[in-house]
Amino acid sequence: MIRQSSANALFLETARLLELNGSIVENRRTGKIVKQLDYPIILCLTDPTNNIISITERKNNLFATIFETIWVLSGSRDIRPLEYFLPRANQFSDDGITWRAGYGFRLFSNCGNQLETARKILQSDITSRQAVCSIWDPALDPDPTSKDNPCSNLLYFSVKNGKLDLTLVVRSNDLIWGFSAINLFEFTTIQQIMAGMLNLPVGNYYHIVNNLHVYEHHFSLLNSLYFKTPNSFDILFSSYFLSNYYNYKPKSNLRLDNLTQYNWNTINNYYSEFVSIIYNSLSNNCPIPTSIYERDPKGYYSPFLTQFLTEIIIDYIRGTIDLDKLLDCHYGFRSWYEQVYLQMDKPYKINLV
Repeated sequence: MIRQSSANALFLETARLLELNGSIVENRRTGKIVKQLDYPIILCLTDPTNNIISITERKNNLFATIFETIWVLSGSRDIRPLEYFLPRANQFSDDGITWRAGYGFRLFSNCGNQLETARKILQSDITSRQAVCSIWDPALDPDPTSKDNPCSNLLYFSVKNGKLDLTLVVRSNDLIWGFSAINLFEFTTIQQIMAGMLNLPVGNYYHIVNNLHVYEHHFSLLNSLYFKTPNSFDILFSSYFLSNYYNYKPKSNLRLDNLTQYNWNTINNYYSEFVSIIYNSLSNNCPIPTSIYERDPKGYYSPFLTQFLTEIIIDYIRGTIDLDKLLDCHYGFRSWYEQVYLQMDKPYKINLV
């Protein structure tokens, strides 16, 4: 097991292990070359609130990570709202419109609201070992003709030592485009929301991977991470972002530690409406209404994702706030923008000019 207290440290130690012990093989189904571990591995993040990967060389698109997490919480499988942030999304779609095995759809819609069921189980019996959610559906998976068979399969919520743990079981995980780009952030966010609903502290996050790998086009990146330690900028950005992200207080003053009156159905409905508003505005080339974070349409308000994303990203994209003002006022984003974002390959950037 690799056990670390920060996403940066967990990512780097895992990358070093894969670089040192990985075997180079050809995937017989796709013909692609990968470097993989020849054994399952458990990754443990002891502080799931420290879930931002800010390693400069990784060039992580935080905007895309946050929006995809919101999209998962909406319960959708329509990838069109995602394409503005993730231009590669349709490469993993069978019809160019949906992800057959979208995580949010599988968790919220395919078999009912599984997360709400898990919440009720733990609320009635905090010692229960039955709070399980399944993304993998034996009636549908695997589909050998599909581009989208779910990589993340099972979620186990359990309370240990008075704290909420989450264990995720993953059949196959790309360290770069899977684990570090979205999986660690999205599932620790789900863990934190569940903990808030149950009025419990957040415990450990366990990420169990049967096949951990990187593809050939990322071999050089993997090699560059072998001797890497978080530099002053990596630490600065992470501390700036995390300290403000989890202490952000809008008018409603609601935070992750004050969610006990809400349930997963309410959150699912709220984010579904949020994604719809964003997508309709972008697709019709209309400004995003600022009222989106000033109102509370479903009796729920989530500053830690919705308002943060809206103020920092959406108004910025639409040009309704000044770039220099944004970068000067929001938590060290100028340093991140100049040192990381501008260095990203264009296909993975939002057009911010």
